[in-house]
Formats: sequence, structure tokens, C-alpha cells
Amino acid sequence: MSAVRRADGFTLFELVLVVILLGILTAVAGPRITNIDPDPVDLRTEADRMAVVIRYAQHRAMNYEPTSFCVEEGRYFVVRGEDCTGAKLPLSGGEDERALPDSVTASSGVDWTFNHLGTFNRLGGLEGVSDPREITLDGRRGGSYTLTVHAETGYVEVNEVAP
Repeated sequence: MSAVRRADGFTLFELVLVVILLGILTAVAGPRITNIDPDPVDLRTEADRMAVVIRYAQHRAMNYEPTSFCVEEGRYFVVRGEDCTGAKLPLSGGEDERALPDSVTASSGVDWTFNHLGTFNRLGGLEGVSDPREITLDGRRGGSYTLTVHAETGYVEVNEVAP
């Protein structure tokens, strides 16, 4: 009787299958891991962060303390008072202002003062109900988001602008 000796190792089929699976995994997960195009992520993240800061200003104003949200020269912040010259209030992390990433630009010259209802209008005042106010964030490689604050309710809405 002769003994049949089996060779150790992988078959050609097994090797080809592993190479194909690695190729598929690299094609799908590679761009997500390396973040080849960070601009859209930065843009949406910054729009959400700015919306949170606007809501913070509204909540401060609801404590019967006039509070303003301001955007100037690539940065945004919240101040106590009815214009952007008041004392800056601390944001999350203890900083008193937040700089926009290099890949994001925002419309400058924003000076929004919120009243005790977290809105722009003053009930019983002469100005009545005003139109919604907007800020547009633009990405360096395209893409835009609009932050809209509705005057009647103070609702902050973040929407992607269709190309």
C-alpha cells in the first residue's frame, strides 16, 4: 500500500477568492477610512455646530437677557446685549468664539438679537413679525447649507442647498 501524501497550502481558488474580497473591501471602505474629500463632512458638521450656537443664544435670551449671535470674518460668537460689541459668552469647551474651518465660508456681518421668547419679533412692539433670517455656509469644493431662523417661532433649520 502506498500512502497518498497531501500537500499543505492553499488552492488557487482560495487565493483568488481572498484577493477579490480584499479588492471589494478596499473599494468600499478605503474612501471612508482615509476621508479623501473632507469638505462635505466639514460643511455639514459646521452647519450643525452653528445651529447649536444659535440655539444657545436663544436659550440665553429666554432668561430675559438680550443676547446676540454674530458672524464676523470667519468666526462666530454669542454676546450679551443687543449688538456684537457686548461681552462674549463662553461656548462649549470654554472658548468665547468659534473659527470656521479653512474649507468653509459664511456670510459675514450677521448680528441677530434674540428676545425673551427666543425670536426676533417683540410682541406688542411696532416691528411685528419679521421674515426668517438666513446664513449661508459654502464649501471650498462646492456645496452649501442654509441656516434659517424662523421669526415667529425661533425654529432653527439646517438645509442643504441644491446645486
